[in-house]
Amino acid sequence: KHEGRVELKKAVDEIIEDLSDHNDILPSAIQEGGATPVQQPTSAQDDIALGWRESAVMCIAGGGLLDEAVAAMLAQLLKKQGIGARVVSSNAVSVGNMMQLDVTGVQMACLSYLEAGGLTSARYLVRRMRRKLPHGTILVGFWTLSGEQIKSRAALQETGADLIVTSLRQAVDQVTEKERKARPAESLTSPSTPNARPSGQ
Repeated sequence: KHEGRVELKKAVDEIIEDLSDHNDILPSAIQEGGATPVQQPTSAQDDIALGWRESAVMCIAGGGLLDEAVAAMLAQLLKKQGIGARVVSSNAVSVGNMMQLDVTGVQMACLSYLEAGGLTSARYLVRRMRRKLPHGTILVGFWTLSGEQIKSRAALQETGADLIVTSLRQAVDQVTEKERKARPAESLTSPSTPNARPSGQ
């Protein structure tokens, strides 16, 4: 048990270090010591696709003691990018509570697993989330596994997820990429593009 706690502590330290690497993506108001940056409108947020500004991403905790803490870190990083994100506890996505889970406006679910043994748990949770979000993207973060371990354990196939990541930076990159891909689709339906209609009528 002691060795397990040491490994978890090491993993948390690495995640916090990974989190600190994101200083370059923080809005200038935060870098200059602003106290309450979250509600401040930024030009970056103005560029975010409309469907990604409110409740687009659910950061869902696995069953481990520290999974929710890492999910909260991810949600905070996404908010600093202008993307709407909220933390969901493991209890809220249990079999008994899944029916009450509000997924209005959700584009993507990010599952957080700090302990390496979460592969089986993730598979069942991905299944439940797939039924709840049939058109959404499901990402799973295994924060203590390496890229090689992900491949050797066939994590993508085993869990049924759309994306697997091993760091917060990878998770943020995957979410922001999905958001960017949503922008052209919205602009095509925007009334500000009168010439979008094909020329042959």
